[in-house]
Amino acid sequence: MSLSKNLGGCIIEKTQSKSEHSILYKAHSNELNQPVMIKILEPRFSVTSPTARRFIRGGELAVKLEHPNIVQTYAAGLEGKTSYMLMEYLSGKSLDNILKVKHKIKYKAACDIILQIAQAMEYAHSKNIVHRKIEPSHIMLSPGGKVAMLGFGLARLSEAQDNTITAEGALVNIGPYTCPEVGEGIPDIRGDLYSLGAVFYHLLAGKPIFACKDALEYIHYHRTEQPWPIRDIVGNELPESIEEIVHSLLEKNPDKRIQSPNELIACLNTIIKPELIGNSSEKLKKGSTLIFATREILGIRHKMNVLICDHQQYNVKFIHEVVHRLGFNTFTTKNSKVAIEATKNKKIDLLITGLKLPGINGKDLIKTLIKRNSKMPVIITRGGKNSYLLKRDSTLNIAKILERPIEAKLLRDAVNKALS
Repeated sequence: MSLSKNLGGCIIEKTQSKSEHSILYKAHSNELNQPVMIKILEPRFSVTSPTARRFIRGGELAVKLEHPNIVQTYAAGLEGKTSYMLMEYLSGKSLDNILKVKHKIKYKAACDIILQIAQAMEYAHSKNIVHRKIEPSHIMLSPGGKVAMLGFGLARLSEAQDNTITAEGALVNIGPYTCPEVGEGIPDIRGDLYSLGAVFYHLLAGKPIFACKDALEYIHYHRTEQPWPIRDIVGNELPESIEEIVHSLLEKNPDKRIQSPNELIACLNTIIKPELIGNSSEKLKKGSTLIFATREILGIRHKMNVLICDHQQYNVKFIHEVVHRLGFNTFTTKNSKVAIEATKNKKIDLLITGLKLPGINGKDLIKTLIKRNSKMPVIITRGGKNSYLLKRDSTLNIAKILERPIEAKLLRDAVNKALS
């Protein structure tokens, strides 16, 4: 396309970025009298093709989205033989262009990028929209640290069937960031979370999870091969908690992944926005200064033991981060039998557990530990009918039932109250 060409009432000025299916240009809108971005579908897709129809439909969905981490789409349409979207202009660069120069990004900056995209995904998810093409070329970084997502040309409502093979006979949405279940039934947000995990991996490692020759090879690898452990590539400076998040996002089975953007946001916030030790509601003894009162509180807490047992390792890590910052000793495991054996000669002052556990179930774990310490309070990490039935049994000392994704503040308040 000539850079002087008029399209959608705009004058195209220069190319911003390219992806497999589209080209993004900077342009000037005569009507708005301001810079804009125009995204066009690659000319090899005819305007009557399923891909073009999907592109326009995705643009129409994007018009309805208004969020600070989503590039605003003004319009989507067809002009002559060109399918296009008209969007707000953001100064800065796409993430793929940045990676071509920097290759990889330090983990704190990477966490911030992923957090902002997760916030955009949560908003789109609330509108029943799945993106289906999360990749570095669809993430914009602007001066000042703002991160925004675009690329809704292949977006679909989460109730819609996922037709991965188009009428042109080409595989779409297949590449380094493709989820294993692509093309299998109705897409849901967990596919987008896998793709975001693949982007996260690339940011940290400096390369995609897999390097393949074609779409079929990518499908095979995403479905059958495990990614190389990210800390083996990055080194021990990468916290284990981040490794857990990345590999949980990259689980082959969607049921074993982090289940929602909100859950991912909660996990990342423990790393990006660590809470201060203690709580403003702590009462100071008369005549105590804040520093000595805090030391006294921590001295008491360091003698108290909290057992954390959950079948999802990233959840164990998240709870540990919050509870450990409050000053308590923590014992963590995924297996209830291991928990019982490992704490046989220790007094457990608080149990934080799920109900679905390897070994024995959560209810039996609670009963076993209550026999050792009848005053031990219990926090259950997933709500539901069974949890609330257990609360009726006063002998089990259920102090709090938390819904997932667990919020750090609610967990912190529940722990402080249970052990006050």
